[in-house]
Amino acid sequence: MSKYLVLLLITIGAVTAQQKVSVKIYYESLCQDSIDFFTKKFVPAWRDVDVQSRINLGLIPYGKSTSNPSDPTNRWTCHHGLNECTGNKLQSCIIDNSAELTVKNKVDFIECLMAKASKDVPYMQTVDSCASTLHTSTMTLDSWKQCANGPQGNKLYEMNQNKTDALQNPLKSVPTIVFNDRYDKADSDAAQKSFLNVLCKYITDSPKPKACDTASGAPSATAGFVSLITAGLIYRMLS
Repeated sequence: MSKYLVLLLITIGAVTAQQKVSVKIYYESLCQDSIDFFTKKFVPAWRDVDVQSRINLGLIPYGKSTSNPSDPTNRWTCHHGLNECTGNKLQSCIIDNSAELTVKNKVDFIECLMAKASKDVPYMQTVDSCASTLHTSTMTLDSWKQCANGPQGNKLYEMNQNKTDALQNPLKSVPTIVFNDRYDKADSDAAQKSFLNVLCKYITDSPKPKACDTASGAPSATAGFVSLITAGLIYRMLS
């Protein structure tokens, strides 16, 4: 292989390679801390297309729910009451069932739910309001409700229970944010103050999203220049 081609491939790889960071959010649909994190910290960062492209997102609405296996009609008790169980299940169905929606569309709808939901308002009323605001089709809306009110909703919620219990049983803090499948309390707590700052710490390739400049105070392109310098050194070795 030509040394010039080797240099070109190294340079292209250094500039274009993009690492995705796994971000899992364990939360509750009516928890005020979950609402604040989702609407004020996570979504504002997520709206940046470059940031969004670096995230492999997992949403797990369950939180501090407890299981009632002996009661088939009321299988879970939720931290903020029955209305929250409805919200958690409905969001589980959006996350799992909406094959026709992109991850961005799902996040947009859940953001609307989190921003509008109230313990004093039936959750399905909030769902209808967001569906109207976001022009969601009747067919999609009906499929979500059918899922949330049926066995599929229970199945998805049990899956969320298992995921949450595997992390912590019981979950100590809501929300809990996990990066790259490794729980770190300091990172989870820090993410609730500045999600972007913690995320950018986990993005180790380059160039980082420009938003990381503001988050960390360090130029995002620096590592990219280092990679190019490395490519140059390899080229000299091949000369």
